[in-house]
Amino acid sequence: MNCYAKDTEVKDHHFENVLKTIITKLAPEEIYLFQTKEICSPNPEEKQCIYYLLVIGDGIGNSAIEDIQHSVSDTSNGRTNVVILGHSRIYLQNHLSKHQQLMKRIITDENKVYQSNDFHPAIHWQDSVWASDWEFNMQYRTVKDFVEQYFNLRDHLQHDNHCGLVQLFSNSIMRLLRIYINAAFPYYMPHYLNAYSIWKLCVYADPSLEKTEFLFEKLSTDFYKLIDHYIKYSDSRGRSSAEELIIMDEILNVLTKKLDHLIKEKNLILQAD
Repeated sequence: MNCYAKDTEVKDHHFENVLKTIITKLAPEEIYLFQTKEICSPNPEEKQCIYYLLVIGDGIGNSAIEDIQHSVSDTSNGRTNVVILGHSRIYLQNHLSKHQQLMKRIITDENKVYQSNDFHPAIHWQDSVWASDWEFNMQYRTVKDFVEQYFNLRDHLQHDNHCGLVQLFSNSIMRLLRIYINAAFPYYMPHYLNAYSIWKLCVYADPSLEKTEFLFEKLSTDFYKLIDHYIKYSDSRGRSSAEELIIMDEILNVLTKKLDHLIKEKNLILQAD
């Protein structure tokens, strides 16, 4: 590694391995660690840790990020996970009108853990930041339409026909989570990350959301993989049991209420239809 911020030594060997993996696979310009979350376990040796990172560089696509996530998890026997926001420097600069609030919070000297050299141009923060309210409103209305359509189909199942229901559920979940981040950090919208990363970003914005995770586990021990699977085309019928449908209903209702409360709390005024 070429350089750490303030020449500090990385003492966490798990994190050092994460850095090495990212640098080797992505050749980034800079890396910022903006959150470290430990998940306790009765056995200290089974304690899990999640590192939240902003990686600045070119060519950081979702497939590369997922490859790193799998690599980090595999080499640590599941004890280490990463949530990565990957953006090029020019992308960040050109989208400050929407992303400055979150990026200014992340891109600090204290959070910087790696830079490839000392000559990367600095981000030029904007004095006044504006946002496209109509776009946020449109996204919010679309989320509500998807959830409404799920419950409409749910209430009118014919001959126990579940076709399309779990796909609609999964799309509704991803839209709810993405717009939650969009509202929590007006108006940052992450790339199309996997369900695990999107959810953990929501938990970063509001740690109380963790209380909802028991519902995910009741539905599936591989909840995030289930969501990722059904937002893509599949020949699977996606049939769910009566018990699973009740849990799906509850998850959507809880997350919808959370989103509505956040929007009201942050006074993100929406135009009436």
